Amino acid sequence: MSALKAACDAARMPGAGRASNWEVVQLVHAAGAGRIVQCHGMDDGRLRVRRDLDLRVAADFYFVEGGKVAVFWLQPRRSYALTDTQLGMFGALLRLALLRGDFAGADVEVLDLAGPDGEPRNPRTLRLADLPTVDEGMVTDGIQRVVEAYDAIKKMDIDWDALRRRGGKGDAPPPAPPPSLF
Repeated sequence: MSALKAACDAARMPGAGRASNWEVVQLVHAAGAGRIVQCHGMDDGRLRVRRDLDLRVAADFYFVEGGKVAVFWLQPRRSYALTDTQLGMFGALLRLALLRGDFAGADVEVLDLAGPDGEPRNPRTLRLADLPTVDEGMVTDGIQRVVEAYDAIKKMDIDWDALRRRGGKGDAPPPAPPPSLF
């Protein structure tokens, strides 16, 4: 914990960001207290929508606990957290993009660290069965909105490489990334 605290304190960000990161580290540590798990890296899932478009479904890692596999996802934001409907959509996307092949039959563990502004966070651990179920039509409609947004942006013919080189600040190179917490 002292190494993690030092990393949070050394992060190049406003003090409030460092304090929030330290708060998240402590909550993750508390959520894992007393558990014995084996953690493994995991590739993000891909949901092929059409030939030129895949949707990336991020996975932090998976772990094995008591012989059972669970895909882990951390939701560290105090606000701007997923609503129940969005959690249901996320669960549907997890099923479609991640819980197949070697991970068919795996569970999901979401550590949700949301909380109202000005009040303590209300950490909760959600399993796949805890995520709200959403109608298949709602999932299809959501994916269709993403496709329409993608097509609209694609029509703009934006030179993304030039924007990345500019880093959003004229011709100056982008700032160096902050040091890794791990």
